[in-house]
Amino acid sequence: MSVSAQVQQALDGIRQTITLEKSVADGLAVLKQMITDQGTQIAALQAQIAAGGTLSAEDLAALAETNADIAAVNTSLTADIPANTPPATP
Repeated sequence: MSVSAQVQQALDGIRQTITLEKSVADGLAVLKQMITDQGTQIAALQAQIAAGGTLSAEDLAALAETNADIAAVNTSLTADIPANTPPATP
């Protein structure tokens, strides 16, 4: 079967969209796992502090720097997602 160049271009675009969607879904799965892992790490730090442990000045400075980084990411994501957008259902 032979299709016209115009139809072939449309088919190629559709295939690229499907491939991109799968890549985005895979990336989101990795991101969710990273967020879960980071939550576990933070909980462990909170437990350590609650048990009387302390953090060094260097540790606190590094955490503060990371906090600024994540705030910038959140701001970027907020700009990319329109207000009142319902979460996607799996």
